[in-house]
This record gives sequence, structure tokens and C-alpha cells, in this order.
Amino acid sequence: MDKRIVRTRRAILVSVLEQTKDKDLDEVRVVKVCNDAGINKSTFYLHYKSIEDCVKAIVENLEASVAEYAATVNIQQAHVNPSIVVNDIINVIIANADIIEKYKGSRLAIPVTEKLQKSAITTICTNNNIQPGTVDYARVSLIVYAVTGLVLNADLKNNKDILFTALSDMIRKN
Repeated sequence: MDKRIVRTRRAILVSVLEQTKDKDLDEVRVVKVCNDAGINKSTFYLHYKSIEDCVKAIVENLEASVAEYAATVNIQQAHVNPSIVVNDIINVIIANADIIEKYKGSRLAIPVTEKLQKSAITTICTNNNIQPGTVDYARVSLIVYAVTGLVLNADLKNNKDILFTALSDMIRKN
């Protein structure tokens, strides 16, 4: 994808997340998003039909990213050597720390996180032939919820080593 498109969509995302810190989604205005993102309204409408369409696209993009990564997770290998999985997770977190920090303060965080957690659990379990209702399914769920909790509550930029240790220990124990 063209770097300008990526940069524009990222600026829109950051603006929407910033505005949803203290507003519900229906209170977010395209004009404010455009001003904050440094774009004009026609640029916004080239990418999205509305704020709702923008958020839907953001969530779909996040879901696709989570599913793509989750599809690579091998539960057996993760238990034996969690550092590979943890390094991958931390690299993604660090690369997106600025957006994650804004996301954590957004009113979108809880409903979107719940959707992403379910997507990750389903994808990991499906790709590892784990059936719902089994102990392994519960373990995967616990790990996904715990990873999410750590990410949403950690100081991402300053605690990389602590995050690495916590995630590795959690995966190893479960």
C-alpha cells in the first residue's frame, strides 16, 4: 500500500482515538478529525463514507492483523519456547505503541478489545485443532486475556523487559 495512504489512515485513526477519549462515537465530527489529522474533508471521504465506516474499517484491519498473527501461533512450541511468540508480540506492540497508548484511553477500547480477543482465541484454537470446552481452549483463552491485560495496563515504552518476562512466564505456566 502507498506510504501516503498508510500515513493518512494512521493520522485519521489517531485523531478518532484521541477524540473518543472523552466523547462517544456519535459525537466525533469529521471536521475535527480532518483538522487534527492535517487533511481536508475530501481526503477523509476518499477513504471512508463516515466516522462509523472509518471505525468499522479500523476494527476490520485490526481483526485481520490479529487473525494473521494468531494463525502463526503454535501452542506446543509456545509452551516449550515462549520467547519466540513473546518477541513477536512485543515487536508489534513497540512498533504500534503510540497508537496503543491512544487506544487504551479511548471509549472504543473495551468493545474493540473484546472482539479482538474472541478473534485471536478462535483463530489460535482452530489452527491448533483445539475444541471449545476443552482445557486447552480454556488455556488459550486465559493467555489471550492475560496478554491483552498486560498490554493495556503496561507502560509500553519503558517496560519492555518486564513485559517480556511477564508474558514468557504466563505462557510457560499455562
